[in-house]
Amino acid sequence: MDSLLKSALRRGVIGLALGLLAEIGILCLLSPGTFAEGAGRLTVCLFIGSLYGAIAVGASVAYDVDRWSLTRATLTHLLVALGGLYVLGLVQGWLTLSLYGFVVPTLGFIALYYLIWLAQSLSLRHKVRQMNLGLKAWKTPKNRTLEEE
Repeated sequence: MDSLLKSALRRGVIGLALGLLAEIGILCLLSPGTFAEGAGRLTVCLFIGSLYGAIAVGASVAYDVDRWSLTRATLTHLLVALGGLYVLGLVQGWLTLSLYGFVVPTLGFIALYYLIWLAQSLSLRHKVRQMNLGLKAWKTPKNRTLEEE
């Protein structure tokens, strides 16, 4: 089996667990009545939340494709995650078949996606700067003389 597919499946299992936890949190905070609606509705909600987590986290293998640019990997991941939201959102009733029912969730999703991407980007930029400072400190004449001895 292709290593990229294996990685997607491994990440998907992790995403499944994260999606389940997120769905439980969402149901507790936003829709506690779901617990009273019966086991069938609750099971469907938990299953779909888990499935969405598996899709979103599994799709992160787009960043592992070496020949893709960061922009292409990000857009691929965004489109897969957004596609999963559309399909599962319609099944679960989060989205409606109307312009408003698609535009508002899409814009909200993209805004949240951007905020997460920005936070990760700034964090990675900080780590790269720290590594570069460490390399500059290592390349000082004092350290070079230690290597030569």
